[in-house]
Amino acid sequence: MGEFWAKMFLMKHDFVIISQNYYCRYGELDLVALKQNIIHFVEVKSVSRETFFNFSDYHFVGENFDHRKLNKIKKTILFFTKEKNLNNYNYQIDLICVTFIKGQKIPILNYNKNII
Repeated sequence: MGEFWAKMFLMKHDFVIISQNYYCRYGELDLVALKQNIIHFVEVKSVSRETFFNFSDYHFVGENFDHRKLNKIKKTILFFTKEKNLNNYNYQIDLICVTFIKGQKIPILNYNKNII
């Protein structure tokens, strides 16, 4: 469900979605999008909460995004760009944290650009 909202957010902000839920032997890429000749590899993390919370709590959503996960994503990116012949593009890794609040129809999204 979080990926749906992240995808809608990106499209609303003029990103072109290249791939979603791409799998290879190295791992998975949640969303791959293109904007202004830069490929954005977007990891999506979701959390549900019972009540509204302080915006400073956002870092808890991305807590599981550690260096091991980042290295796995980098290997997957190299495989993806080679397979799709996209080696000539600059790229960055982004993180979208999606927080679902009980009783609210639309989640809160926090877009973290170029996290490395």
